[in-house]
Amino acid sequence: MKKNGCIRALSLIICLMTVCGVLASCSKTPDDTEKQTASANSSTTAPRWLKTISGSIQSIEPLVRADYNESTKHYEISYADCFKIKINGKYGIIDYNGNIVVEPEYDSIVAIRGRDDFLADSESKYSSTDKVYINYNDFSVEPAYNSYNYTRYEYLWKTRGNELIYVKHEYDDTEEENVNAYLPETIRGVTVKDGEYVSDGTYGLYVNEKNVMGMIYSGAGFYSNGAAAFKSNGVWGYIDSNGKTVIPFGYDAVKGYSVFGDEDTPYECYDGYVAVTKDGKFGFMTNEGATITELTYDWATPVVGGRAYVLNGNKWGLISFGDSADASARTTVPSTENTTAELTTEPQHTDVQNDETDTYLVNTDGLKLRAESNTDSEVLMILDYGTEVEIDYTEDGWAHTHYEGYEGWLSLDYLDKE
Repeated sequence: MKKNGCIRALSLIICLMTVCGVLASCSKTPDDTEKQTASANSSTTAPRWLKTISGSIQSIEPLVRADYNESTKHYEISYADCFKIKINGKYGIIDYNGNIVVEPEYDSIVAIRGRDDFLADSESKYSSTDKVYINYNDFSVEPAYNSYNYTRYEYLWKTRGNELIYVKHEYDDTEEENVNAYLPETIRGVTVKDGEYVSDGTYGLYVNEKNVMGMIYSGAGFYSNGAAAFKSNGVWGYIDSNGKTVIPFGYDAVKGYSVFGDEDTPYECYDGYVAVTKDGKFGFMTNEGATITELTYDWATPVVGGRAYVLNGNKWGLISFGDSADASARTTVPSTENTTAELTTEPQHTDVQNDETDTYLVNTDGLKLRAESNTDSEVLMILDYGTEVEIDYTEDGWAHTHYEGYEGWLSLDYLDKE
């Protein structure tokens, strides 16, 4: 009898402990869960402060490119490895190494679509034109007499009928083309009114000839580097090509940022990272959702080649995420007239070795750059015949490369060594 009584008492204690555990779990707030997830995903390697930039700097912003790829019918989003800097109300360019290479004297600077170079508004400098051309290689400046491509393509989702529409915007006209999406694309919901497509305020994700999420979002960025930003209930998160949330919803758009100058959006994923913002603070995550830093900075640019500019209090700085960028930074010559930015003497990191690479040529049309070294993995982009790629290593019939902001694998069967 005593033995049975002990067993019943022990069973009662275990039951009470189980109930308490369930109640404690239910009482956790979403913030608690999010903090635990962030902690579990946190990287132990924080970015390293390379240089401090002093002077009356108002902002440092990315020079974003949206290059249209005819073979994939997709906008390839990338960031130049130099940045737009604003001082005393005027814009110039600061390079990858913390040097001002174009003096801040322009009203605006933008990346030219389909090219590496930049276009600046300089009405006060040249009376013959209000635009100047800035060469990407040496940052030389000359009056811009050429016309540039302003054509825009867009994937729309016709809500009534659930149909994908591909349109071309040119000279204020909109033309429809019969083109399907080769790669994951964010799509904007539209209705037809008086023969024109009118936005209905919804967005979705189109993958492999399917609308994988439905039109449940109220905003979207571009699909890049494996994910796209979407807006839901007033906050932003990132979705991958499987419709999975890789960065949880709860972030803000970057003020003043949008690839095509529409509604503000978050930065696109690039080089495996994304700079996120909330309540005026910035932090860094990987495009797979791992936290690199908490929301501690007052401003940040995207990570380009392992580096980013940040504002910490009243101090602007260049930070490194510890990859090969420290060894392969593009060499540029700073302006000799630069008096507005001074760099600290803190030494740069130089102990990272460059990988040796070999040049190959694509010997077929439509070669797929894949995320992994197998034919079942995600297609990042499609390369044309004759495309030149740098291969840093090979294994099991596949070649690893970095190409136009993507890191992936190509089949060696369709590559010829140059």
